[in-house]
Amino acid sequence: ERDFGSRSGAGSHEQCSRDDEGREFPIVSAGMSASQSQNSDDEQESLLFDGPLGERNEKMSEGEAKAKSEKCEDDSSSEPKVKGASLALGGLRDVALGAGLLSLFAAADSWAAITEGRLAQGLSVVDGLLVGAALGALCHEWGHFWGARISGSKTPLLPFSAFPQIFNLDLVKCEGSHFMGMSLGGNIGHWLLLVVLFLGLPLATSGQVALLSGSFGFCVFASSVEFPVILKAWTGASPLEALSVIPPNFVRRNGAWGLGAAVAAFLII
Repeated sequence: ERDFGSRSGAGSHEQCSRDDEGREFPIVSAGMSASQSQNSDDEQESLLFDGPLGERNEKMSEGEAKAKSEKCEDDSSSEPKVKGASLALGGLRDVALGAGLLSLFAAADSWAAITEGRLAQGLSVVDGLLVGAALGALCHEWGHFWGARISGSKTPLLPFSAFPQIFNLDLVKCEGSHFMGMSLGGNIGHWLLLVVLFLGLPLATSGQVALLSGSFGFCVFASSVEFPVILKAWTGASPLEALSVIPPNFVRRNGAWGLGAAVAAFLII
């Protein structure tokens, strides 16, 4: 049972229908003009988007936008995490490496002392220079690590593939004291090795003198590179500004200084 009536508006004629509960809803008549039909469509769209369904769609849109925004923030803030190595394993690796190098040198030095041949003598000298420099590099890197650790800096360990580097220091976020501790620690490490070799070796053979000289040559090389950096950081410069004083050709230039210092020490001693 439906009751059809008519309602008159300002210049329009619109049919209405009642359902069983007595509610009315408009029915667009076939004789309506194009403008009247367009107005009716606009009213229906307004009811659709302003009603509960429109509010629900708006809430869903806001929720989706928020989820996308959070996802973008997570993607932008997430950084690739480096799988660090164990400190104990890293220390065991370098101790084993140092012991192996010293054992090779001891074998060459013993061969030279027993046979007194020129080949054996030359091999012991070359081994001494190389092993002394290699041990200096190991002590230098571990000095960097402990200097940064003692100064309170975060020292995330690097994987074994990053050898000889042991840890990573964020030069942008770290404090000046952390950078200074790291820099001083590396230099203390290789100079401390030189003192240990000087006091521990009898310096009775040319190979042993070469071992000490190789360590001294690395000390000159590394310190000639890092002392200007330390002085720059001491004046209050940021870590990146302090590192900018290192020239691009520092390996060739400072390496020549270190080699010259090693040869000079060998000849003098």
